[in-house]
Amino acid sequence: MGVLFAIWFENWPVYRMGPPWRVGIAGTIINVIVAVVLYCIGMTYVVAFYGTSAWQVYVGVSIFGTLSGSCFSFGVLWVAGTMYWPFFDKKQPGRGIRVFIVGWIVTLVAWFLLFFPTGNSLSLNLTAYGFNLGWTQWTIFFSLLTLMTFEYWPWDKLGKQPKIGIAAFIVCTILGFIFVYLGGYIALAFVPIAQALGFTGDIGTGVGYMNVALADWLIVAVIAVSLFFDNWPKGYSQTKNFLIRFITVIVLGMIFFWGYYFISPLLGGTGNPFNDSPTAFLLVLLWIELLFAYIWRKWPVYTSL
Repeated sequence: MGVLFAIWFENWPVYRMGPPWRVGIAGTIINVIVAVVLYCIGMTYVVAFYGTSAWQVYVGVSIFGTLSGSCFSFGVLWVAGTMYWPFFDKKQPGRGIRVFIVGWIVTLVAWFLLFFPTGNSLSLNLTAYGFNLGWTQWTIFFSLLTLMTFEYWPWDKLGKQPKIGIAAFIVCTILGFIFVYLGGYIALAFVPIAQALGFTGDIGTGVGYMNVALADWLIVAVIAVSLFFDNWPKGYSQTKNFLIRFITVIVLGMIFFWGYYFISPLLGGTGNPFNDSPTAFLLVLLWIELLFAYIWRKWPVYTSL
């Protein structure tokens, strides 16, 4: 969330500090402060709502943290899809403040619709919680794929904002919902592979874990293609460019997905697709990726290219 706030404010006010490394250091410090503040607010809620025992805090953080954080994706999708409409002509920090308010309104609406029915301590429904978490992750994937990798295609065919943003928001949300189910079938197809590699566990639980993990690793792949490979290639027709990028995203996503389970034991995980959730590791990885790309502006790597 902290990185996204920096994106919405376009690194204001630290962008005036000169060299990218200075902006990066200052932006990182601000980012960490924002993260700590949000963490304290979240933990206060978790303790008050779930309880103070170690297990209650663990459940609260796992459910409240992941699902509530994922709900933020709907706010991000709206803001990114509409390209800051109707505030793109405003200067910073005015634009950032307005976008911040709109993003949080959308986030809170999604939070009350998705979190309260399934994630609160009074009506804890782990199946519905897992479904909603998967829904948000697949929604993030399709929003980033179309807005970043495909450069707003096909939404740009609608001409102007806010029609572009509305279409992206609605269709990506629907695609996310559909792929919670389709992703389950894909994950089910992974079960024999996992078993052939010697992993065992409850198939239903494993499919749920792998479904969400697949969406998450595809998100990482989209960010890699769009931000670190600068949406290569660009020299062919639009159709061929998009097709190559899409195939690259899928291939990288599969490599990341299976590769994680081999290195997971080194990171404190089990390495077993049936019970290993990469969410905690992925959150840190995504934070570093976005921090490096947006706050540090890929310094010092870009200077050597």
